[in-house]
Amino acid sequence: MPAKLIEISVTNLLLDSQNPRLPEGQQSQPETLHAVLRSEGAKTLALAKSIAAEGLSPADLLMVIQAPSDAKRYVAVEGNRRVTALKMLAEPKLAGGELTNAQLNQLNKLSIAYRTRGEIDKIRCVVFDTRDEADVWIERRHRGDQGGVGVVPWGATESARFDARRSGKKTPELQVLDFISEHGGLDAATRAKLPNVSITNLKRLIRDKHVRDAVGVTLSADGQLSTKFPDTELVKGLKRIVTDLAH
Repeated sequence: MPAKLIEISVTNLLLDSQNPRLPEGQQSQPETLHAVLRSEGAKTLALAKSIAAEGLSPADLLMVIQAPSDAKRYVAVEGNRRVTALKMLAEPKLAGGELTNAQLNQLNKLSIAYRTRGEIDKIRCVVFDTRDEADVWIERRHRGDQGGVGVVPWGATESARFDARRSGKKTPELQVLDFISEHGGLDAATRAKLPNVSITNLKRLIRDKHVRDAVGVTLSADGQLSTKFPDTELVKGLKRIVTDLAH
C-alpha cells in the first residue's frame, strides 16, 4: 500500500527506540528521549531553538509507522530529533537530568518563546505500513549521495554561491572562479573538472597579498577584486591557478 500523508498530534508521536543514532537498551519513551539527548543533546537544543523561532521545516516531513500496540499512536522512524525537540519545548522538565543547568535554563526560555509564537499541535507526516518500506527512504537521506540517488550535500563552492545569491555579493575566490570560467578559454578536460576546485584553497591563495601582487589584482575593503591590467593579461596567472587546482 502506498505511503500516505496525514496530520498527527505531537502527543501521539512516539520516539523510535530502534533509532540508529542510539545504542540498544532503552524501552520506555522517557528512556528513549534521554538517550537522544545523551547522543545529540547540544544539537537537539539548537534544533529546539530553531523550531521555537521559525517552526518546522516544510521541506522535511516526518516518516512514521503505526505503533504496534496502539492504533492512535505512531512511531517516528525518521525525525526523532524533531519530535524530541517538540516534546521538550512543550514540557522542558522531560529533559531533566540530561542537560546542564545552563542548557535547562535556555530550554525554559525557548519553551516560553515557543508557546508565545504558537505551540505546534499537529505535524504532517508520511505514514508507511512497515518499517522496511520506510527504510528505503531513510537510507537515501542518511547514507550520502549514493551515486546521486541519495541527498547530495553542498560543498564549499555551492555554499559560496548560495551566500552570494542571498547577499548579492561574491567572495573574492568566487569572483576568480567565475572570471576564469567565463574568460579563461579552458579546455574541455579542465572545464569538466571545475567542480573539483577547492574553493577553500583558492581562498587561501587569493587572499594572500603576495599572490595577488604576482597575478596583478588588488582587494578592496569590501571584498571586490580589481586590476589595472587588461583581461588578456590578468587571465594568465589566474588561469594557471584554477587549472592546477582543478587537476
